[in-house]
Amino acid sequence: MIAVWVQALHGQGSIETALSELLRLIAGDAALLMRSYKDAGRQPQQIEQLDLQAHKSTGQKRHSFGFDLFSDYLSVMHIGSVLSLDEASREGTIDRESIKDIRRRIAIYDIHDIVVVPLARNSGHMDYLELHFRSGILESNKTLLQMIASTLAKAWCARLPGTAEKAILKHRSRNGRSPDQDKVVSILVPSNPFDLSRCEFRICTLIREGQLAKSIAQQLNIKDSTVRSHLRSIYMKTETTCHAELLYKLTG
Repeated sequence: MIAVWVQALHGQGSIETALSELLRLIAGDAALLMRSYKDAGRQPQQIEQLDLQAHKSTGQKRHSFGFDLFSDYLSVMHIGSVLSLDEASREGTIDRESIKDIRRRIAIYDIHDIVVVPLARNSGHMDYLELHFRSGILESNKTLLQMIASTLAKAWCARLPGTAEKAILKHRSRNGRSPDQDKVVSILVPSNPFDLSRCEFRICTLIREGQLAKSIAQQLNIKDSTVRSHLRSIYMKTETTCHAELLYKLTG
């Protein structure tokens, strides 16, 4: 399963297939790969989803409950750790009223237990796995998940740049959304909404000033191929396809 996960995160397979292998391993019913933002005005985004039940009674896509349930704890949980709804209920981590409310909400999907696994955290957002179980997760399967969770997180952090952003775009397209329907967000602002690396941010600054790839490479003292690699990542993250489109978005 780990090999499939790593390959998918490096463009040699689909994340959906990797999630399927994970669910098979731990006897889960659905897996959601989510991204939540520190900006309170931005709702969590779904990177990928696999629902083995394909909700038969309502026909609805699986809803994410992890952020609503664990929002106060996701920011402090260790990357690669595991926390379940049942565990939080037993230990009193979450108050009874909140537990009662979430139990009522998840009943429509025949969910008994929810497990979250934080994968990565930076200054702008957090990525995590949310796993749903109709009959709860067996202790043996939870132990297995705990054994591989840190490896899943390390592989996610080492993924091919733009992997998550590309998956988000595909998910948006499958749900009938186009980039024009989303709120326009400036790229070069201190909050760094597109999660650009320091070098990517600098490259975007130089592009906005009118510089081309070759001059950027010379100014930053890096190879042309390195600039091209950064540009591919920038295009993925900013939902652009070429230098001209990126420049338009930077100066628009």
